Amino acid sequence: MGFQTILHNVSEGPITVLLIITIPLCIAATILRFVASRRAGRTVGWEDTFAALALMAFLVYSGLALAGFAITGGKATADFSLDEAVKTSKMAYAAAPFFEINQLFAKASLFVLYYRIFSSDRAFAGWIWFLVIIQVCWFIATFFALIFMCVPVSKWWDILGTEDGWCLNDAALLAAEETINSCVDFAMVGLAIAMVRKLKMKAHVKRKLAIVFAIGGLSGILGFVKIGEVYAVPDEDGETNVTNGFWDLLQMATTIFCCCAPIYKTILPPEGFWTRFKASIISFSRTSRLNKSTEGSQKFSNSSQGPFQPSSNWPRFHGGTQRDYTWAEVSTVDELPLGNLYQDHPNQVTKTVQIQQTDEMV
Repeated sequence: MGFQTILHNVSEGPITVLLIITIPLCIAATILRFVASRRAGRTVGWEDTFAALALMAFLVYSGLALAGFAITGGKATADFSLDEAVKTSKMAYAAAPFFEINQLFAKASLFVLYYRIFSSDRAFAGWIWFLVIIQVCWFIATFFALIFMCVPVSKWWDILGTEDGWCLNDAALLAAEETINSCVDFAMVGLAIAMVRKLKMKAHVKRKLAIVFAIGGLSGILGFVKIGEVYAVPDEDGETNVTNGFWDLLQMATTIFCCCAPIYKTILPPEGFWTRFKASIISFSRTSRLNKSTEGSQKFSNSSQGPFQPSSNWPRFHGGTQRDYTWAEVSTVDELPLGNLYQDHPNQVTKTVQIQQTDEMV
């Protein structure tokens, strides 16, 4: 049994695919955040440090999940040996608190950012501190609730049920945990949008900022999705834990993107960049077509009438023109064969100018 078996496992396969996609994206998102901070001329601050810690928590959780899959080799939960079941349960126990750590540091990064930008508004600063207190209390309560969800702790991986003790209802704990966590997400989004509306800037800029901050609401939505999914999956053979793991990882990845996205403005193209880029492409295309057409055009033939010959670099137009430009050329007497003219009027000082011009109206 190998990687292909894991991918085809109905429980482990989706998580593996999710990790293959989100791990590099989350790493890139965090690196770009630091690049954007440097571009803005800021030193690495607490908000950047908290974002990096949120990423580390996500990577630890992901690593433990992949290690568990490597142990079982993609087998169905019902086919686990006792040793495999115990090892994977211990890994699940070790991984569980890192979700809370990720959520704490990701939100802390946003709290510091909001406070740095909007702290001049005393009411907003007060609401930020209120949410910070709620989030810290949430972290302490849920972190220790997970650590001591079973008494004794070893009851968590007591697969055979032979050990005396008890465990909390994990679905009920998840519902309480995610309700508070998601409500804090929605409150942060609402506060940010309310502050953006007060800013004195163009309407389209306000809309863009509101959209960026509203992305944070995705994490809150996923929290309620987790509650519905966990209650919908029968708590048999560890299926609840696997389902919860998938949504935990997706929610952690989302919060990393949410706490990094507001910083990216300094590394994005400036306003009007794409309009100027499109104009440059069109101009280059027209110039290329003009050069090709000019190279393929024929020169004027030497005229047998009159003393003047047109310049050799004057383009000839056959049956109209394919140009959308105005062409004009001036040649002085020094460039023209004026032998006949001097023979006819030998005693006159003559200065002759030839002007040929074509105007095209497009």
